Amino acid sequence: MPVQKEDVGCALSEVYLKAISFVAGYPFQLSNRSFDKEGIDAKLDVNKFFGVNALNAFDLNVQLKHTSSPEFLQNGDISHRLEVPTYNRYRETNTSNMYISVLLVLPNGVDVKKWITSTPKQLCIKGTAYYASIYGKPIATGSSKIAVHYKKKNRLSIDKLENIIKMFAIGDVVKI
Repeated sequence: MPVQKEDVGCALSEVYLKAISFVAGYPFQLSNRSFDKEGIDAKLDVNKFFGVNALNAFDLNVQLKHTSSPEFLQNGDISHRLEVPTYNRYRETNTSNMYISVLLVLPNGVDVKKWITSTPKQLCIKGTAYYASIYGKPIATGSSKIAVHYKKKNRLSIDKLENIIKMFAIGDVVKI
């Protein structure tokens, strides 16, 4: 049976987040079906001392998306649509957990088998992921999907993941 493009994109977005979260020291788990219905594809368990007045244990809930045909804005940011119920959940400020959306951008116009390469020295995903926090944004109404902007500077890396977790833990507004 041929490999489905959608399945490969999903798997690579999971692997990308899992690798970064493990190296950063945050256990990762894929969500079960009931959480997936809530727009949560993965959870990172944050249990670290950030300070006396900080939030030292919480979940980072992640919606994983992928695309090989991104909509680039004039400033180089990427626009991608999220379902309105998920958007509204992820914008909520009255919660003890953090929510972000991660978008893996993969090469367009190539066979999915070329999205990943391996050599004796490396395994490489040919794409990069960006994150967006919708925390505190206005509530969405009406349509079934709403555009979210993933800033070019918000490429998901170990350092960026550690920084956004720390910002949330110490109470800085995470409008990224």
